[in-house]
Amino acid sequence: MAKVWKASEASIKMALASNITITSATALHTLFTSGSSSSLDVDMKGIEITAPEMSVEKIDLVGQDTNGIQNAEIEEKPAGLAKLTSTLILRGDEGALETYGFESSTTVTGGYTRYQRKNASRKKVSVLVNLDDGTDAVNILLHDCFITTMSPKLTGADGHFEIEFAVETKATNYYEEFKN
Repeated sequence: MAKVWKASEASIKMALASNITITSATALHTLFTSGSSSSLDVDMKGIEITAPEMSVEKIDLVGQDTNGIQNAEIEEKPAGLAKLTSTLILRGDEGALETYGFESSTTVTGGYTRYQRKNASRKKVSVLVNLDDGTDAVNILLHDCFITTMSPKLTGADGHFEIEFAVETKATNYYEEFKN
């Protein structure tokens, strides 16, 4: 019978990309230690991962082949970006997303911390999605990412506040790993 993963079997972690070194000697989920990463799954409502698109384009040529079909070539396009999007519940205190997503913070009188996004000093992060039921395991890693979206929103008059966020990275920094 085929394995069907459930949300309760997932954990999602975020770390500064500079704290993650990928080698063939270590499974991806072991790189995210409690001291160097933060858990996002406790606040996460949903997640969508888009693997890099490997598109091609058909170029029609003059003439036709021996079957009467127009001559054509296929041009390979550059690999697209890998992307992870998610929605998190906005909590009463800052969490991993604020820690890694904002480039600067200032302590404000009265026990507040003020955060700002600044393009000049953007942090790069790594995001791991780990599915593990004790027998089977899948790791999906987007490494060396930029956080491209952090958008708070109210779900409605009787709703709650959420943050939609997205990270993007090059195709060479996207990994899927399966336990054999």
